[in-house]
Amino acid sequence: MKNALLVALSFFSFATIFAQVTSERLEINWPVKERWKLLADNKDSMSRILEYAPQEATLTKWDTIIYVQTIKNIVAPSLDLVMSSYSKAALKESSKAIFTVIDKDESTKNFWVIYKVETADFPNDPVPESQLWYIVQGNETLFVNFIAVKEKTISDAFVAYWSNVFKSSKLIQAPK
Repeated sequence: MKNALLVALSFFSFATIFAQVTSERLEINWPVKERWKLLADNKDSMSRILEYAPQEATLTKWDTIIYVQTIKNIVAPSLDLVMSSYSKAALKESSKAIFTVIDKDESTKNFWVIYKVETADFPNDPVPESQLWYIVQGNETLFVNFIAVKEKTISDAFVAYWSNVFKSSKLIQAPK
């Protein structure tokens, strides 16, 4: 799904704002029972991507993985555009992907959405993968997060649990 994220980013290039005076972050309290470890930390001038998994996992061998992307200087014009971009990108990865919105709030400038993408298989990979996404528009940053499991579908209990984790997050503004 990393290629899907790159495709989706191209839709936001017109919404970039360059002058920034604060540093913004999304604080998520990840459950400690899984003992998450950092597998990857990649950054460039526009974004930072962190990937976490339980202690025994690797980047190539995992059952559950958390993906956290911070995209600086992006203010998307609408939640619909964000959801459309990512759903189209997911469908490019697999035409069998099922995209379902769980919850959203588009009533503020800091709109957010929780949705799931369930994929039974991919054209070049028979292993299923499903994700629960949480996307938040900050004041000057787009925060894209998901937890993925190698399952065809995500249970209601999984959705409820992780939706709570995501919804308890906080946007933090700090001086640069």
